[in-house]
Amino acid sequence: MDSSDKFAEVFATLCAKYIDRAHSQRERLAELRGALDAHETASEVMAELMWICHSLHGASGTFGYPEVGVAAADAERLVKRAQTGTVTDETWRDLDVALQQLHQKMGQIPEHA
Repeated sequence: MDSSDKFAEVFATLCAKYIDRAHSQRERLAELRGALDAHETASEVMAELMWICHSLHGASGTFGYPEVGVAAADAERLVKRAQTGTVTDETWRDLDVALQQLHQKMGQIPEHA
């Protein structure tokens, strides 16, 4: 096996892990949106939203899903705003829309690599 074959094998393994993790994160994202809809803004909920958005923002383009990365960056920015600033009804609406868009974009990721 030459180095390009080895690289392709390793990258395929990483892609499969990304896809599995992305599907788990998509499910969790829906649960966390539900918590926000119920006005649960505990720091744990916001911290987990931040982690998911940041993770997707960083990895999605590498694995061929740049639209997911862009949507995750938008959601990450709004989660950070909600964590650190004065939160208005507009902030919550914008965050909800961003999370809906991220969830929708993540639906484009196939079940398997």
